[in-house]
Amino acid sequence: MLDALFLQILNMSFTASFVIIFVLLARILLKKSPKVLSYALWSVVLFRLVCPFSFESVLSLLPANTNPIPSDIGMMAVPQINTGLPALNNAVNSNLPAATPAASVNPVQIWIFAGRVLWLAGIAVLLIYSLAMLLQLTKKLKNAVHDRDNIYLSDQIDTAFVLGAFRPKIYLPSYLGDTQRDYILLHEQTHIRRLDHIVKLAGFFVLLLHWFNPLVWIAFYASGKDMEMSCDEAVVKKLGNGVKKDYSTSLLSLATGRKIVGGTPLAFGEGDTRGRIKNVLNYKKPAFWVVVLSAIAAVSVGVGLTANPKEERPGFAGVNAVILEIDKDNQSMTVEGIDENSVIGDRCIITWEKDALITLATNSKPTQLSLDDFSVGDYVVLFIGEVEETYPTRATAGSIQLKPSEASEIVALRPMVMIHGDLYLDTGREGPMGAANQVDGTIKTNVSPNKKPTEHEQSNFGCVGSEYTVGNGFVQVNIDGKWIVFELERQDASSVEYSIAMLDKNSALSWSTAANSKLARDILMNALVKSETWEGVDVASLKEYFLIRRSFPETDEVHDYYAYRLPDGTAVLQTGAKGRYSVLSDDLYESLAKHVVYSGTDDSSRVAAEANYSRSLSAEELAQTEDVVRNYFTVDAPYYEGVVSIELMPDDSALYQNAGIEGKYEAGNIIIYKVLTGKDKKNHNPERTASVARSSKDSAWELINHGF
Repeated sequence: MLDALFLQILNMSFTASFVIIFVLLARILLKKSPKVLSYALWSVVLFRLVCPFSFESVLSLLPANTNPIPSDIGMMAVPQINTGLPALNNAVNSNLPAATPAASVNPVQIWIFAGRVLWLAGIAVLLIYSLAMLLQLTKKLKNAVHDRDNIYLSDQIDTAFVLGAFRPKIYLPSYLGDTQRDYILLHEQTHIRRLDHIVKLAGFFVLLLHWFNPLVWIAFYASGKDMEMSCDEAVVKKLGNGVKKDYSTSLLSLATGRKIVGGTPLAFGEGDTRGRIKNVLNYKKPAFWVVVLSAIAAVSVGVGLTANPKEERPGFAGVNAVILEIDKDNQSMTVEGIDENSVIGDRCIITWEKDALITLATNSKPTQLSLDDFSVGDYVVLFIGEVEETYPTRATAGSIQLKPSEASEIVALRPMVMIHGDLYLDTGREGPMGAANQVDGTIKTNVSPNKKPTEHEQSNFGCVGSEYTVGNGFVQVNIDGKWIVFELERQDASSVEYSIAMLDKNSALSWSTAANSKLARDILMNALVKSETWEGVDVASLKEYFLIRRSFPETDEVHDYYAYRLPDGTAVLQTGAKGRYSVLSDDLYESLAKHVVYSGTDDSSRVAAEANYSRSLSAEELAQTEDVVRNYFTVDAPYYEGVVSIELMPDDSALYQNAGIEGKYEAGNIIIYKVLTGKDKKNHNPERTASVARSSKDSAWELINHGF
């Protein structure tokens, strides 16, 4: 908590330094203008020193990134800052120590801790000193005589000042004459009326937080000087130019007063007497046009210094796409880019900003639409921001234009066929010719290419009269003499789970959800699309075999398949424990042996288990760890601008043996990803690793380390 606050203070101090320099330069340009304008500009510095957020604008005068130090710099393998100034970045980053795998704490974390301790110590010293000075002053004022209202006279002080925050009192030296006293009293009352005593107190507490920045000290004293001069000008303006000489004499009589209250923010007196007298004697009521131009300049500078630089966000206009799915609950749609080499790819999840859904008919103004006006198969034109290069890709649209109906003939949807109430999607793969021996029916009806088939409109690719054969989770359709494989569409592909196990005769099963589900799918597709099958065996009689289980948790449906070798060495896949088998690719069978390892104590009790780190986690656990990574780089540390791509590190990665951090966790409680963030991509950085771990099976996952 304190480390994060310290880093935020450093970021604000860095940004405020530029603002202070700008204000100091602006004071020179406003030298002939009323001092109240220069005084007002210091409010921007105060804002920058206490507020970490601001609005973005192209009018910003700031040349640098307002948050140059990442909040997680202590966890980075290669710590880096990003000020927006390449020369400064190189100078600082070259001196930041990189993390060492053997160390349990990054060197930068030690630096941050030491800096935080020093920062807090400095605050304590300054605060104690100021309180001691205040206590000393109150002792001197113990015998002050009450004059009237909130005015007190004392022979223990040599200058006039205001003391207190919420019930301020004015203290005047006893030796002042009536005329001098009236001038000085009017000056102090002007301070109180403008709440300068509150501003001074706020400035002091900000100085406490940023005591390490010399520019903040300069700003504190320069703003105090502008405060006094603007107050002097207000008095002269009220009384007229004829009082300038007598008023200056009053100031001169208080010339020694600074030393009494110099360290006490609750009591501020009259400093820089020489400069103030010179300013009073030279003061002339400025011309109206000078005041107007000066005010415009001051406001422009103030806005420019308050605003953050507007960050350029890449975007794309006029992206043509077709709607594949609509999710009304989450207010999103999945689309397919139909332009050649489309930036959104063949599957992109689109969300949108308010009032983004429109249609644009010929020679007419845009018409506002709702999501109910869009349908699967409609063609749209997208105006989107940066595309997150995951799969499916993701983007936010500022505008989604529904094309007129005549545009729907441009490009067709993916070929699909509806058989027995199930929708099957074209895989582009060709099955064996022998499927003609098991024809289950023919396509009877069709629908236009831009629509999904229904029970009464069977295909969206024509071919009425074409034969088809139905398999387990797929169909084959005879298209122009070729048997094309279509796979079953499921509403949520993540609901299909695959498990692979290697078993011995009479062994006990211990399931682990397969991380290599692609291998399982490839095996099933390779064997089951083949039409030739033979009578299988009772797998209980086999010495050794692989079991591939395909599960659908939502329906409690389970399909078991058994892979083994025949006595002649042929690899086969059998449906069910006593069903029929078809020939399996020898390469795929060999892949099973590479991806599955044994666990157990002896040869008679070998249980299928999936090796090491990723294979020791279920699909649900892997999804949880991936969510942790995505949430961190998107929500917890928005500096990284989300995740562009993410993939598992190999189980044999040396990072798992890191003695400093990762090596403390056993398989089943740690997983490492290779991640490309939006910020890293923008800065042309390589992918970084992100380690997610938990202390036990019952604990929550958390990000423990990341870096290059």
